[in-house]
Amino acid sequence: MIDADLIYVGVDVSKANLDICVGVMGNLSTLKNDGTGHDALCRMLKPLKVGLVVLEATGGYEFACAAALQSAGLPVAIINPRQARDFARAMGRLAKTDRIDAQGLAHLAQVWAARPDAAHLVKPLPDAQQQTLAALVSRRRQLVLMRTMEGNHLGVAHPSARKSIKAVIKSLETQLRHLEAELAAHLKLHHADVSNLLSEVKGIGAVTVATLIGELPELGTLNSRQVSALAGVAPYNHDSGRLKGKRCISGGRATLRSALYMATLAATRFNPVIRLGLWIRMQTDFLRFGLLGLHAPGNAGARQFFGAMERLFAVNDVERDARLNTREYLAVLGRMQGSLRNEAREMTELFEQARYGNSSVSGSEVARMRQLYRQMYQCV
Repeated sequence: MIDADLIYVGVDVSKANLDICVGVMGNLSTLKNDGTGHDALCRMLKPLKVGLVVLEATGGYEFACAAALQSAGLPVAIINPRQARDFARAMGRLAKTDRIDAQGLAHLAQVWAARPDAAHLVKPLPDAQQQTLAALVSRRRQLVLMRTMEGNHLGVAHPSARKSIKAVIKSLETQLRHLEAELAAHLKLHHADVSNLLSEVKGIGAVTVATLIGELPELGTLNSRQVSALAGVAPYNHDSGRLKGKRCISGGRATLRSALYMATLAATRFNPVIRLGLWIRMQTDFLRFGLLGLHAPGNAGARQFFGAMERLFAVNDVERDARLNTREYLAVLGRMQGSLRNEAREMTELFEQARYGNSSVSGSEVARMRQLYRQMYQCV
């Protein structure tokens, strides 16, 4: 229930300015997004009975303001800009300016404060050690991306440009080594217990440990469902009436999901618990799809057979390079396992028709994929 005595504040943040709306239909003002502006905002709000202050995440420009408000004892929530824009559209606000956004954020703060779980929205900002770790993890990701870009440039560069590109790559690799050493030292000094605990899981390496601790500070304080939602690996329902839609993952923190994906690839080869689960799933696939024919028709069936084939090869230690597309991956399988070359090529063509073609895969083609899958199962 909304408390009529409380005041809700929206702050639209840009690099230079803060546009502030005090109260849902209250006064609008603009301050500089610097220390002086933050102090002025705190002095403005402290005498008031503030229920919640909502800011949009703006690439880090909001952090200092949020820290100042929290230091002044004010309840602050930082939200995804997509949520704010979706709320504005739902309330019929189609125009977009900084001041309109501030009004929308104040209205959103009022609605959120009425939720039963409103206390979970107001979270303390990370401490100095956590901020340092998150910054190091982010910087490492940037360096890896730059190294990949330069490596791609090197493959197609004119000979006269290659010396420069190689020098840049060498510099980036040096920076990466120094940064990774700094990350390891920081984890050992400030997060040794959690780091050691995570490292006990086979498949979880140093980079994944740093990413989990740096970008998921809630780890250890939430249940498994909440953590999986934050990491973007929780499947969500898509049902309406008689429709029982496919559960798909959505939202969450993309960088975490990427790190967990690579860790999972390693775990399918070296973690005995996950390998056992994958082996059981492989046997279930063969029973359902290969023997009993309990697969979906058309394109959905083609995707099921391709997923089953991937699990089949994963269990049998045929590693997939994440950079390979479907055709390249199956071409590699054909080279590595000569008896599967023809099956892999034909499976590729049928799967790509299902994925990229203009028409659906026919029943006879799905039946052919089933036959190919059974042959692969027996060969591997």
